[in-house]
Amino acid sequence: MKKSLYLALLFTLPFSFAAKSQTNIDCIFGDTLSIELTDSRGSIQWQSSSDNFNWANITGQNSVVLDYLPFLGTQWVRAVINEDNCPEFINNLIVINATPSLGACGIITSVTDIDGNEYPVVEIGNQCWTKENLKTTRYADGSVIPNVIDNAQWTGLTTGAWANYDNSAVNDSIYGKLYNWYTVADPRNVCPTGWHVPTDAEWTVLTDLLGGVNVAGGKMKTTTGWTAPTFGATNESGFSGLPGGLRNNFNGPFGNVGYSGVWWSSFEYDAGYAWYRYLYSNSENVIRASHNKTDGLSVRCLRD
Repeated sequence: MKKSLYLALLFTLPFSFAAKSQTNIDCIFGDTLSIELTDSRGSIQWQSSSDNFNWANITGQNSVVLDYLPFLGTQWVRAVINEDNCPEFINNLIVINATPSLGACGIITSVTDIDGNEYPVVEIGNQCWTKENLKTTRYADGSVIPNVIDNAQWTGLTTGAWANYDNSAVNDSIYGKLYNWYTVADPRNVCPTGWHVPTDAEWTVLTDLLGGVNVAGGKMKTTTGWTAPTFGATNESGFSGLPGGLRNNFNGPFGNVGYSGVWWSSFEYDAGYAWYRYLYSNSENVIRASHNKTDGLSVRCLRD
């Protein structure tokens, strides 16, 4: 990215009578910054410093191009101006703050939920996703999410709850937990602080980026773990979707593990249903549809 700064001298008196000024610039590590001093007279020597005390000459006359930066942090730049019959003048002290070239995930490689479960993250376009399904038993504020094992009780829920597929801790370690939509909608936030369950629109951003719903599914599926035949599974995106199955709202049975991966969005379809995304083994498609809010589906988190 190129940025240009034009530092016009706003005075007509000789430089020796002008006051110094300071400009602060925030730029990204690795950027090229072009600085030009306009309306100046005499010769200009540009200098830079890493401590605002020790200065070194850098190439440039009225303008200078600086490749920012060889280090992260703050660098100072100034123009030393010499004009015939006038004292040396230092104009426009420029303070440049270079920050890392950060995408959606910044410098983080993982995020930890309130239970201490750590999830690796992946940057896809301008979004930062967890690469694994959620496993927490608590909301971000520490409130407990009930584990409901009984099928009849699960069917009648109108508040948040979770279950492991087939009520097995082994499945939890592989696929994460299954949550009803009331958990997703709870303002206490099932995701770690600074993260959220993606909206329906945010899921669409993801699938659009991956080429649309007809091909995005293959790019989101892991290359192993799906029931054969598996179509188009490349995990090109790094999303690492696994077939964790679901828990049905009707009598509470579990089904489709190995065959389908189903993830909630945070947006409801109507009073009884909410939007979700569905991957299945024998297709490259991503299905957008609505599930009953009492169904148990997987959850992924998206960085705020």
